[in-house]
Amino acid sequence: MFPFRQLGDWLIRRGGPGGAFTAGLNNMDKGKFSIAAEAFQDAERLYTEQFGASHPRVAEAIAYRAWCYAKSNREADAVELYRKAIELESKRPDRRGDRLQQLVQQLAWARSKMTNG
Repeated sequence: MFPFRQLGDWLIRRGGPGGAFTAGLNNMDKGKFSIAAEAFQDAERLYTEQFGASHPRVAEAIAYRAWCYAKSNREADAVELYRKAIELESKRPDRRGDRLQQLVQQLAWARSKMTNG
């Protein structure tokens, strides 16, 4: 019989990065932020493996995980991840200014949650 985590890993691989990302969005919509954060972490890893660390989907998965952490009162972790997403987004030659601005605003929001509780 399969141990649960092995089955989970198999399902993640089978669904690929898009499946993990969709699972993150679905759990986020249900308010299950810690489960969503895990799914976005899986999506980040799979996107990195499949397309490389500079792919736009990597930064997107990181940003969604940061948002889930902020919603779960893990603001310090969220701030660290938003910084990473901003760094990745800044290095893209085809970067969109509006996406970068949105990440900067989300970073400020996470920081304000740290100071305001």
